[in-house]
Amino acid sequence: MSEGSGLLERIDDRTWRALPLELRWKIIPWAIELGELDRAGDLIEAMERERGESAKLLEFRARIAGARQDISEQRRLIELRAERYPSTTSTVQLARFLLDQGDIDRAASLYDIVRQTSGDQQQVQHLGNAIERSLIPPSELRARLQRDLTADPDGYWPNVNMAAWLLDHDRADAARTLLHKVVIEARELGYDSYLTRLAELLDRAGDAGLAAELRAYLAAERERKRLELQETIEAALASIDTSAAGWELDGPVADTRADPSSEDGIAAEVAHGPLDPRVFDVLQRDFGHTTLRDGQRQVIERVLAGADTLGIMPTGAGKSLTFQLPAMLLPGVTIVISPLIALMKDQLESLPPRVRDRSTVINSTLSFDETQRRLDEIRNGAIKLVYIAPERFRDHRFLRALQRVPISLAVIDEAHCINLWGSDFRPDYLFIPKALAELGDPPVLALTATATHIMANQIGVGLGRDLGMVRVSLFRSNLFYSVETVRNREEKVTRLVEICRKLQGAGIVYVGSRKDAESLAATLCVRGVQAAPYHAGLDAGIRARNQERFMSGQTRVVCATVAFGMGIDKSDVRFIVHFSAPASLEAYAQESGRAGRDGRGARCILLSTANDGTRLKQFARREEIKIDSLRGVYKEIKRAADGEWTVVDPRRIELALNDPDSDDQIDSRVALGIIEQAGLITRHPDAPVSYALSRSMGQANGEDENVSVPERYRTWKQALELPTTIGTAAACSALGIAPFELDRYLTEDTTLTVRGGMRGIAVHLLPPHPTLRIG
Repeated sequence: MSEGSGLLERIDDRTWRALPLELRWKIIPWAIELGELDRAGDLIEAMERERGESAKLLEFRARIAGARQDISEQRRLIELRAERYPSTTSTVQLARFLLDQGDIDRAASLYDIVRQTSGDQQQVQHLGNAIERSLIPPSELRARLQRDLTADPDGYWPNVNMAAWLLDHDRADAARTLLHKVVIEARELGYDSYLTRLAELLDRAGDAGLAAELRAYLAAERERKRLELQETIEAALASIDTSAAGWELDGPVADTRADPSSEDGIAAEVAHGPLDPRVFDVLQRDFGHTTLRDGQRQVIERVLAGADTLGIMPTGAGKSLTFQLPAMLLPGVTIVISPLIALMKDQLESLPPRVRDRSTVINSTLSFDETQRRLDEIRNGAIKLVYIAPERFRDHRFLRALQRVPISLAVIDEAHCINLWGSDFRPDYLFIPKALAELGDPPVLALTATATHIMANQIGVGLGRDLGMVRVSLFRSNLFYSVETVRNREEKVTRLVEICRKLQGAGIVYVGSRKDAESLAATLCVRGVQAAPYHAGLDAGIRARNQERFMSGQTRVVCATVAFGMGIDKSDVRFIVHFSAPASLEAYAQESGRAGRDGRGARCILLSTANDGTRLKQFARREEIKIDSLRGVYKEIKRAADGEWTVVDPRRIELALNDPDSDDQIDSRVALGIIEQAGLITRHPDAPVSYALSRSMGQANGEDENVSVPERYRTWKQALELPTTIGTAAACSALGIAPFELDRYLTEDTTLTVRGGMRGIAVHLLPPHPTLRIG
């Protein structure tokens, strides 16, 4: 029995659930490679029970079928993956399979589909070339291959494809010359398929020595990766064996250690304090854990007591459990305000099945009908946990729908985003306090990974709450920090390549620009390091694919801006390099804290040059908003006002704020936030600029059947000559009500047919303080 097979036998149901998720994703293909196909199938079933079916698991099943030479089952699974989880990768994989099986026509039709949406992707281009070579007459193939080679004389595929043609026509010497050109590139890229194909062709070309050398190199690389993975599994299993009841912890347990007389530690925790004993029932039944990490107990205790809380817990400390678990116990709904759609999706998908079944997400990606369906589920009590994007709170009709739901807890994730002067400020967070007031002011749990005492105070002020603080230490003994000073950018790039080639395991390289993310990823790939870029400017599909490949271990290094951060839950990151200086010490703690979350040693390296400080200052100045720009925005608001209200087209504010010829565009919401902080305006939920009103069919007398409206509304409406169009700001000023209220009166008025116009930013103008200079 091999050492690998022995390790697989040690992984029972309990240890499988305890292993880090990223490691489990690696163990399944490793088991397939070992030939332990039945065991791999068992692990796939365990994954499906926990997380449901996924594209990755279908791919693993297809690999098993291929290893068993069950071509029909392999085809069925590949087709099923492409059908249920359509993507460029799954479609290309199916087309490649069909092409290998001789079904050229269907492969070509699939290529036509992906070419329209992802024609610039290399895998699509390679598929197209392969299909074209299969379709064009042999007499024309040589000319086509020669054109490809002329266009890219050093490229791997042009040389390999031409060499294969030459070998088919008994021209081994010419083929050998082309193959020698790409040996170094193939080794640096490191793809098994590239090296295997090259070795096959070299054998045919009569260079058995070089073919054997490549196969030896490939075997050595596979053995190195196999041993590295086995060491990782051994360490993880040893950690599970030695931590007994506390096996699932990433960090130290403070006051929640198990009683030696208790087998699972639950009784000791219940006896330790007044924490509701149901917590541990849910913890074990729904989440599969038996103990709480440092800080989790204190936060959960406060949440269940209805106390407003600020949890400052570093990356990997288990912040999510502090609201996911109470959500299952609280009588009403828990809403989670999260800044990124991808973060919401990742958190939802990572929930245990029993919790996921009672959770949902509402954001801008949903259709109107789907949003209404999910709101109905919430109102019916089927949902306990709801993830919401903060911009949804600017929609007053959405707020009105939530008002019909009993809300037990409001969670503000990444709460530092509410700080107007912070590097991660998100303007929509400023609207959260107003929205919570409309929802009955439920208790608040604010969460962030890092916050100074000043920042913690600013979060409380921004939310308008007196937040009790639970802080978990940032110190982690397994992280090793270092700063390396280099003379210039060229040396910095050289050193980065050395670090990424020398250090084993997954790594993140943080950069300051989108351009650097792409150029450095390309440089690393050329130098033999599997790397991919990640930044907000990438196509959403490419960005998601790069993240998925990194999370699953298919890509070793990601070169990213700070857009790659929130919600990244990969425990085995072995190193983090800051190629560009972080925006702040807090940002550095948070970004470097994504290393070593499995408790094993990890490196955090900051590369520095003498010019980095100057660049940071220039970047900070670029983010400043000049006072004249703010005055221009305020004047535009006043110009568009009708009385003390205005509903202004956001494009007007953008024009007042930004130079159209400048590349540095300032977010108008930031400017509005500053003006609101100055006490000049109060921002309300977005509203229609105007309403078109007409009399409802069958309502001849014009009497309002809604008895809850004030008399001044009835008087105002009677003076209207229907049909007519009213300005929202003028109506609000005349009635002394907010746009939110006006919309409710109009839409609930059965005597009227109401159609809202274009939506704008609703603002209430306040009298300026006498000492404030605004002119």
